[in-house]
Amino acid sequence: MGLSRRQFLKIGVSCLVAGGGLGYLAWDTNDLEVTEKRLAGKGLESPVRVLHLSDLHVDATPESLQRCRWAFELGLSMDVDLAFMTGDFITRDLVHVQEYGELLKLLSSQVPCFACLGNHDGGAWAAEHHGLESAAAVIDLLERNGIEVLVNRRREVRAGGGKIDLVGLADLWSGEFDPGDVFNHDESEKGGMTWVLSHNPESWKRIREYDWDMMWSGHTHGGQVIVPLVGWRPFLPVHDGTLAEGLIATGKSRYVHITRGVGSILNVRLFCRPEVSVVEIG
Repeated sequence: MGLSRRQFLKIGVSCLVAGGGLGYLAWDTNDLEVTEKRLAGKGLESPVRVLHLSDLHVDATPESLQRCRWAFELGLSMDVDLAFMTGDFITRDLVHVQEYGELLKLLSSQVPCFACLGNHDGGAWAAEHHGLESAAAVIDLLERNGIEVLVNRRREVRAGGGKIDLVGLADLWSGEFDPGDVFNHDESEKGGMTWVLSHNPESWKRIREYDWDMMWSGHTHGGQVIVPLVGWRPFLPVHDGTLAEGLIATGKSRYVHITRGVGSILNVRLFCRPEVSVVEIG
């Protein structure tokens, strides 16, 4: 029987603790890194700065909430125009509801926020892994606190003096991933860029036939653990190892941006710091 990522991580953590690596794990888990990238865009009068956050993974530990607060404060200090949040707001259960809501409102009160959902937020995968059968409670938390959730839905966003067609997809493993309905519409009046929010970066291969310019994803956590010198990421939860993190070109003028995320599974990171991403386009 194969090991799940959670089981594999437990074994790995046990080995690291036995070898004296606990201090490194704790440091890397909370040592948020702010990264900035720049990319050319079209249809904009001025550059648009996007705060990209993902995989908050708020759980029963108070540290997970504190890490979110740090991430939000760091992101807001970067003079951003929009905030995209690409799923996995929880790990298994929805906890700290009031405190979590207050944190989300701290962010949404200062910058327009849009989100898609991840595999941990509810749906087929979550139900099979002792999580929520439905994402309704997570969606309610987000929308009550100013985060607009896009699940197989699109909307027009104005920023940088231009129009951005923003598409949000259901998670690839949720059982609800359905890009056809949201992409198959009249694009005769499209004049700007189309950006896609999709938690799992491997979903870009399922939408390659459609017209879009950039996809924003999380899910990978960068692997959480990177073996020094060789760069091996033993816990990377995607088949395509090129989709670990960063800005990935998937064709002419088409990109996927993958952030390492803020939280983690089992509060573990090693040589793979949590990330607050800012991308300037235009």
